[in-house]
Amino acid sequence: MRGFVSRLRKVAHATSTSNRTWLTRRDYDTSVLNHVWRGFPQLRGHMSDWIIQVAFDDQAHLELQTRREIAARLLALCTDTRDAKPLLAAVEKWVFSNLALATGLLDEAAVDENTTVQVRRRMYSWAKNPELPVPLARAVVEACAATFGAQHTQMALTRLGHLTGHLRPDVVRRVEAALLALAGEHGKADVVLARMTEWLRTGVGQQWAAAAIVVREMTLPGNGFRLGEDSGIAAWRAILRSSNHSGVAHGLKDWFSAASGMGPEARASAFNLVLDAAGNDIGALNLLSMSVDWWKREQPEGRDEVHDELRGRIDAQHPVVRR
Repeated sequence: MRGFVSRLRKVAHATSTSNRTWLTRRDYDTSVLNHVWRGFPQLRGHMSDWIIQVAFDDQAHLELQTRREIAARLLALCTDTRDAKPLLAAVEKWVFSNLALATGLLDEAAVDENTTVQVRRRMYSWAKNPELPVPLARAVVEACAATFGAQHTQMALTRLGHLTGHLRPDVVRRVEAALLALAGEHGKADVVLARMTEWLRTGVGQQWAAAAIVVREMTLPGNGFRLGEDSGIAAWRAILRSSNHSGVAHGLKDWFSAASGMGPEARASAFNLVLDAAGNDIGALNLLSMSVDWWKREQPEGRDEVHDELRGRIDAQHPVVRR
């Protein structure tokens, strides 16, 4: 090691203290790294393995800022050579040590024109694995709710849709949060709601349940999502016409509970939405009646007013009852 440092001092004006060696000639370190990376592609595998390892090596004890600089350099090397494999390998390794660093690297690579195709394909492959390690699943979810999701929303939604099939419920909960973040923070409410409507019509299991939860949150009056005039009705129509009657009834109970805490105007708006979605469909109206009755029976105290108001409106709209 001493001989190596001595040689560095001669060719690159290196200086060392304790277990650190710096190249003091301006930009010499970057020049050498770029030269070797570009000029000797056969060495990239060895170099990338070393970069990935040294970032969180117990003996190196690198500071967070240094690790961020390493990630930035690796990204620059990979985008410059249009080769995402080294940075994807870094993401797979670093998620277990620093999730935020790995996620940031994945997100930036997913939107860079030189690496986006390779990264999107790998994210798709990862998302389809129901046993994907949780830290890696979280990195994909968070990238889909960040810049990648904002710029490539439909692709992000596809990957989030596959991640609803993950075996861990906490991953699915994070998918739901990411969908709401896309809808709210990135202004993609109508795009997200349209995809949720699609999942409600064609999805099953956890994907259907996740879509129902997101629709409830997005369409509840006062939650601040900017939606097209009829998009909420279409989504609720898909819920009420689902064959998953038990899932619908459970979801409606949460909706009634939320509506019961609102003022009269907001509550009327919430009821208008589900009644407009039901229309004259006898099955949908019967499901609403059954669900609100069930909701009241669970806790008779304090629910009479909301129950009676909604039952009265359902009966007035019901094609059979109103005769």
